[in-house]
Amino acid sequence: MKSRLRWSGLTALVLAAGCADAGPSGLVARAGEHTLTVQEAVDLLAAEEQLPADPAVVRALADLWVDYTVVGLAALEDTTLSNIDLTPLLEPAFEQELVQRYRSEKVQVDTVVSDDELRRLWDEAPPRGRVRARHILLTFPPQATAAQRDSVFALARDLKRRAQGGESFQALARRYSADPGNAEQGGD
Repeated sequence: MKSRLRWSGLTALVLAAGCADAGPSGLVARAGEHTLTVQEAVDLLAAEEQLPADPAVVRALADLWVDYTVVGLAALEDTTLSNIDLTPLLEPAFEQELVQRYRSEKVQVDTVVSDDELRRLWDEAPPRGRVRARHILLTFPPQATAAQRDSVFALARDLKRRAQGGESFQALARRYSADPGNAEQGGD
């Protein structure tokens, strides 16, 4: 019941923040052809229980969403941005999300748990939220032509086929990955 009330309250907050004045579509923000709807904004806010229910927070969320979307769109167009390692920037957010997910699975609502107790629970049964990922980064040349893009996509399909066929992923990553740090580690 409490989460339903929070959800309803967040929806009302997003609507009251004046972001949904685009009519029945429930549009909160737009960046290029991409849109952030009321429901998507509510989903983002619901994940962050510590945020105050304030219209300024909704506006800040919309601004942040636009900023990140614009950066993402720029990265798609300018391949020099694809060489930027975002791990140091994103790792704290991933860690925080993992801790919050773990806390919501292990701790009952309105329960007080000390940091030491939470650490003990973490050590006894760590969350299953970590995965090991490997990738081969392929990039387009600046101002790539359609033929160049097709060539990169063909290479990606070929590398996938070869890896699934049993060829060493590490060797493929070392040879083809455009991410030097990733290539050295065999795509890890």
